Amino acid sequence: MTHVLVTGASGYLGQFVSKHLRDNLPKDVGVVGTFSRETNSKLVPEGVEAIQVNLGTGVGIDDVRNACPRLAAIVNCAAISQPKACEDDEPAARALNVPEHVVTLANELGARLLHISTDQVYDGTRANSNEDAPCAPVNAYGRSKLAAEEYITKNCNASKAVSLRSSIIYGPEPASPVGRTLFLQFVLKAVQGNEPFTFFGDEYRNPVYVKDICRIVESLVVAPEWPLSKPVYCMGGPERLSRADFARRVAAVAGSNGEMIEEVSASSVNRGVKSPADISMESKLLFSELGITPTAFDDGVKASIKKP
Repeated sequence: MTHVLVTGASGYLGQFVSKHLRDNLPKDVGVVGTFSRETNSKLVPEGVEAIQVNLGTGVGIDDVRNACPRLAAIVNCAAISQPKACEDDEPAARALNVPEHVVTLANELGARLLHISTDQVYDGTRANSNEDAPCAPVNAYGRSKLAAEEYITKNCNASKAVSLRSSIIYGPEPASPVGRTLFLQFVLKAVQGNEPFTFFGDEYRNPVYVKDICRIVESLVVAPEWPLSKPVYCMGGPERLSRADFARRVAAVAGSNGEMIEEVSASSVNRGVKSPADISMESKLLFSELGITPTAFDDGVKASIKKP
């Protein structure tokens, strides 16, 4: 049997990607998902073979080799993605976020590698950055992810490899709670309350719908011929929004009172880590090359908060 491997399958994106592939790939293609801590084993979706792996040290990689002798693709969702955690221990962040063991595995088995990167590789001084814009990350998280892109481009000699620079990801709650605050759900709770709530009005991103990422991943996994022309792509949503814009739009979709939203500057809060001001991205190239239409922000929010 041929397999597809999703690293970090117990996390938010990893859960959605592994479940989507499980449901949409041919039945003779199995999906394997990694998790790092024993307590996270039950977060990997049902029907996805779960294997415990420490991607920072490589412990457990042999178990993946044994389970997936015919590996078609690796989707690398595993990361330390909280900027403050990366700032507190940059060596640990680099050990996991620069996927040396994943690249080795892809090379050995001839698998495609789809690596999830971030918009935080940019310094935040310009709007609508594209793939050719200069990168100058301002925090440890961005530095580790840029180092990962460079490592993959230099060292991955598998069939094909790509780094996808994701913006902030939003979508429905996952089937299994991930133990951290999800921005859409945080905003929804805030705008449905009766108390004023503050959101930054001067930090801009292109929120991307989680199910659009799933469609992108599936397209790259199943394509008979590699459809991309570059090693790195921007993968944001179609609209540049501040966090305050995000909150107001969510309030409107949810039918809540947007007047309770107070807009403040990001400089008014000390988060213990530098945060780039404007890392909005132009992502038309990726969607165009794959023939995928990105979901409009309001439509994605509506689908995310719809009751079953």
